[in-house]
Amino acid sequence: MTTGDIVNSADSVSTLEIQTWVDDENKDPKRRFSWRLKLIVPHGGFRERTDEFKFVAPDDNYQSSVNIEMVPSRDGNWSRQIKKEYFAKFSNRYGRIVIEYVAGGHNRLSLTAWYNPSGSRNLESGPEDKINVLNEP
Repeated sequence: MTTGDIVNSADSVSTLEIQTWVDDENKDPKRRFSWRLKLIVPHGGFRERTDEFKFVAPDDNYQSSVNIEMVPSRDGNWSRQIKKEYFAKFSNRYGRIVIEYVAGGHNRLSLTAWYNPSGSRNLESGPEDKINVLNEP
């Protein structure tokens, strides 16, 4: 997250791992299917951001992973897409992410992230702070 490069090592203190599972081959009569999205920070964690005006990351109560699961038979609020915001803690650094995911067909994932390399929990930024993310090779 500090450079925008794709990293294959879980040893990095700013690693964010995203896993998805989609079973869109087995739809129910309403064309719903099971899917799951898992976010992992090996040396830190996540805390959901519920106030759009809060830009300072909390210093505690982070969970190492977030698991979002949609199962049509269990969930009356099934949807093929989600949008969530989290504060993220990477070892001794903080970030803020917005993740949007659409499951099924040509699954689509969008991630917007803010990271403060100074270690400060303040994650408010302007356009001059943008990092261009490289495409996967």
